Amino acid sequence: EKVDRTRFRDMLADAFEIDDSLLMDRVFRCFDADSDNYVNFEEFIRGMSLFLKGKFEEKAKFCFRVYDLNGDRFISKDEMYQMLKNSLVRAVDEDEDGVKELVEIALKKLDEDHDGRVSDADWSGAVNKETLLLEAFGKCLP
Repeated sequence: EKVDRTRFRDMLADAFEIDDSLLMDRVFRCFDADSDNYVNFEEFIRGMSLFLKGKFEEKAKFCFRVYDLNGDRFISKDEMYQMLKNSLVRAVDEDEDGVKELVEIALKKLDEDHDGRVSDADWSGAVNKETLLLEAFGKCLP
């Protein structure tokens, strides 16, 4: 049986209380390994295994893929802004300047080679030093 995006979102919201629509869409895309817009049984089991029993490094790579919105293997300032705005504005009355300030703070923490974007190497180095950064842009793990 295959699960579509809507059913997948409902399942994870019920099971893990993840309800951020942007992040849920990204988690779905990461689970959907063959990009057919459905998560089949094997893809679901692999994703759940990572969620529940994955090593820290595997979870870090997964979070990076979730946060890399355009799939270019970098997390840009714009991607950080989109994710933070999406998760924070609903939770609190956060203005755009506050979100932009948080992006700058996150970039300083994560961009280890100071090139203005976060590579997988930057990400890996930063989250290994400070594990709380793993979900810096929203909850994407149970």
